[in-house]
Amino acid sequence: VGDTLRVIDALTGAPLWTFSYEEPGRLQSAGSRTAPAVNERFVLTCSGFGLVHCIDRSTQEARWSLRLDEDLGGKMPDFGYSADPLLHDDLVILPALGDEVGLVALRQSTGELAWSTAPIGTSQSQPVLMRLLGEEFVLFLSCEEQGAGENSPAPVRVTAFDPSTGRIRWRHTALLTNVPVPPPVAVDDRRFALTSLSFSTSLI
Repeated sequence: VGDTLRVIDALTGAPLWTFSYEEPGRLQSAGSRTAPAVNERFVLTCSGFGLVHCIDRSTQEARWSLRLDEDLGGKMPDFGYSADPLLHDDLVILPALGDEVGLVALRQSTGELAWSTAPIGTSQSQPVLMRLLGEEFVLFLSCEEQGAGENSPAPVRVTAFDPSTGRIRWRHTALLTNVPVPPPVAVDDRRFALTSLSFSTSLI
């Protein structure tokens, strides 16, 4: 059991290279939870079990690897880690979601911890980078306790963090669902929307 990253030529579809690793265990449903993040130097991946790899595109090998739970004090959500790695400058930002840690930012070149936040509960959503009123924020949805998946209404917090330091800029609570999944979506440079399967709201 494991995961495989496959790189193909965008023009021809021809396979270029692959990166595979073992990931024993079983989640509630099969398949990948996340998409890789890519820049000029690296490909960053995160498995459903929270195994993070930074793959050097020039060597096609892992530059570093770590686990969100064992190495960073995280706690896997009920349905597995579901967040795509978020790249900002030289950082990769991910939700560890532990009892003593919320989001973490790692140096892309080394995997060194650059900042971490206080606990923020649990989530199946992902952090998103957004510019509002001329300032950049990382927005993330979370709730205190994750439900069993029935999507019953529950208070969900959207927290705005400074992407460079992890400092909390503001918080807002909305009635959404006990399993927050869809991330905030930008409407324009002044507004964004929050949504769930059964309930929706917007901030203006």
